[in-house]
Amino acid sequence: MELVTRNTGRSACDLQGYPGVSLTAPDTGAQIGAAATRDLGQSPSRVRLAPGASAMALVRVAQAANYGPRCHGARAAGFRVYLPGETAAQFAPFAVDACSNTATPLLSVRPFHR
Repeated sequence: MELVTRNTGRSACDLQGYPGVSLTAPDTGAQIGAAATRDLGQSPSRVRLAPGASAMALVRVAQAANYGPRCHGARAAGFRVYLPGETAAQFAPFAVDACSNTATPLLSVRPFHR
């Protein structure tokens, strides 16, 4: 799936790198399982965003059922997303089956691009 962020400001901004992505619990917002691993197949490059422009990052979500009982299944309400270099997260709703076992990585992410 493509994770899209848009520059809602009045001036251009630069974005470079990988978003931080994890799945969250519906009732508490707590992280479920492991955070997304970085897919190193594509090098991050600087993306200049004019006001109103968008950038995307590919997030891959594996099927929790593929991992069987070691998954420790849970239902996620969505993603917690940190833009590169930021400490404040945004929430993106996306209900999906997840694994609470942090040794079972369901998510991988590529860097932002246009």
